[in-house]
Amino acid sequence: MDIGFLSLLQGQKVTTKSLVGAISQAVKAGVLIQGDNMPSTREISMVTGVSRTTVVRAFDELIARGLLVAVRGSGTMVADARPPEPVNRFSSQAHAPKFSWSEKYSEIGHRLAKQQAVVTTSGDFDELNNLAVPPDLLPTKEWRRLVATCCQERIDVSLGSRGEIFGSENLRTAIAKFLRRSHGIICSTEQIVLYSGPQSALAHLSDLMVQPGQVAVCENPGYQGAREQFRVHGAEVITVPVDADGMNINNLNALEGPVDWLYVSSSCQDPTGAVMPEGRRRQLLEWCQRNKTAIIEDAWDSDFHYGSQSVPALFSLDASDSVIYLYSFSRLLYPLSSLSVLVIPENLIPLFKNSKYLSDRQFPTLEHHILTQMLESGSLDHYIRSIWKTFRKRRQALLFEMKRCLKDDVEFQTHGAGMHIIVKFSEHWDKEQIVQAARMANLPLVPTSSYYVGDAPINEFIAYFAGVPIQQAQTAAEKFAAALSLTHSVSQAI
Repeated sequence: MDIGFLSLLQGQKVTTKSLVGAISQAVKAGVLIQGDNMPSTREISMVTGVSRTTVVRAFDELIARGLLVAVRGSGTMVADARPPEPVNRFSSQAHAPKFSWSEKYSEIGHRLAKQQAVVTTSGDFDELNNLAVPPDLLPTKEWRRLVATCCQERIDVSLGSRGEIFGSENLRTAIAKFLRRSHGIICSTEQIVLYSGPQSALAHLSDLMVQPGQVAVCENPGYQGAREQFRVHGAEVITVPVDADGMNINNLNALEGPVDWLYVSSSCQDPTGAVMPEGRRRQLLEWCQRNKTAIIEDAWDSDFHYGSQSVPALFSLDASDSVIYLYSFSRLLYPLSSLSVLVIPENLIPLFKNSKYLSDRQFPTLEHHILTQMLESGSLDHYIRSIWKTFRKRRQALLFEMKRCLKDDVEFQTHGAGMHIIVKFSEHWDKEQIVQAARMANLPLVPTSSYYVGDAPINEFIAYFAGVPIQQAQTAAEKFAAALSLTHSVSQAI
């Protein structure tokens, strides 16, 4: 056992006096702070090799000085609340010049240091619950049952293997089957690479594939995190507008010069929810093949469609192996799991294996095992179908109530996918008035402005209908409309 503050005793004979001095110095230096639980006198006695009586005397003196306090049932705690002073234990180094870490930065490190650190995404808005399934609909009971089943006896060490560099083989096999039956993705287990979250997947892909001076095309509006990944790796980012059907091919035809990467969310455009029709998808693939452009297809929030049949993924339509497919379970299972998947072309498998072997060979075995069980048993598929029915009703209820209350002062982009919908409000109000009214009505509504490069449409918002139960839709819409009416009246009076 290692007790950090006892290192201050190095080179000293351990006595009651030296113990009092070491603990006092640790409190002064901030090594021990108010509320810290002290090790027991027996533990300190064992570590230092002195009698317990010596340690008890030291504790008694520190309690008398007011540095420690004995709490019945909780042991002895640090009582001193003074702010720590910057004390260097090694006096010979006290005035040493600070190490210049910036001289060690890689090219990516230098770009990150210059780049704006704050990136706003849907996950930064508490109102949107990370745009994931609301907590009341999560399969928590099933998840808890599987955890208990796995842990009630000795944990089976065979659940994972060090040789499974891409993650649990059983889980990757189950995911390959799930993606085939739910998204039309036909791939082998070896093409599935697992990550802790979608950003980890994008970061690893970018580290391996994106080079300085390359050109990447992204959607506008679109996922800011993807744009920043390209930029930090030295690529030039060009954004093209989207319409009701997603990325427009005419905008791609107008581009000059080569394009190395195309990042697109074709099955649920982020954030508009637009679903790209099959004809446009085929045009996009043809354009990319002519221009030798690689595609990252982000299947963000693509499990729920309304009013139209799902369309084959670009990965499924592509015959040239030019598409890398990104899927995440975070929209379905957050915070139970944020596990994300890259489906890579077969000729990239050796590269990703070599990289994963060096940087990321371990994975959360228990989480992988539980998700495998849910996929193999069909319970995850059942869960998706169940909440899809709930979302359809919640979506319809909220749209109906908001239209009833606001009439021509609100418009919706009704064709799409996901767990939210794009709403546009009249210019009677400004953005802050709408935000304030939504908070007063407990209506999950946030502006889309952070998704745009350049100016965003006036009063365009994301409405998280999945988080509004049917029985609350009427009250929320009425309170929201009343709050907007009040702010409009006040502004006119002023």
